[in-house]
Amino acid sequence: MDWQGDITFTQAATRVSTSLRASARAESGSGNVVKTINAEGVCMNNSLARFWPIIALAFPVLEIIGIVRIWDAVGIWTLVWLLLDVAAGAALIALERAAFMPVMAATMMGGGNPFEALKASGLRFLAGVMLIFPGPISDAIALILLVWAGFRPPVPEPIRRPRGAAANDDVIEGDFRRVDD
Repeated sequence: MDWQGDITFTQAATRVSTSLRASARAESGSGNVVKTINAEGVCMNNSLARFWPIIALAFPVLEIIGIVRIWDAVGIWTLVWLLLDVAAGAALIALERAAFMPVMAATMMGGGNPFEALKASGLRFLAGVMLIFPGPISDAIALILLVWAGFRPPVPEPIRRPRGAAANDDVIEGDFRRVDD
């Protein structure tokens, strides 16, 4: 008896054959470079992605060059700047860590967009990381991230009622006793 969900023997054999041919083709093509094309038809392999390792290696070198030039200009104050920079980054990360859940809760309860609060918190956290990384370029990036995140209004304090006060005035107070039948 052939049920609607069952497949016949020939259909199963065709699927296995197709699967085996596809895996053999994939194995024979392994090691080849995959060409990635974006929506405009431009090959992505020849774009900026090729330069990421160079950028990652050049960034610390440029930061060191910037620190040396600032040291030549202002001297020992550069060390003070770097120490304050690390302290500000650590404080920003600690503040964002402590404020994340209350801000998300206030945003959700206020009917706001939680993804906007998440994005702003992530930008502030990343700015703190960039402040910890020493150098003028990372500080400029941190400043851009902080401006992009925008001003965060303070989290509203929860409404506190005096102890013993009822949530509403419809409460009827009285005594009761149990009567057994």
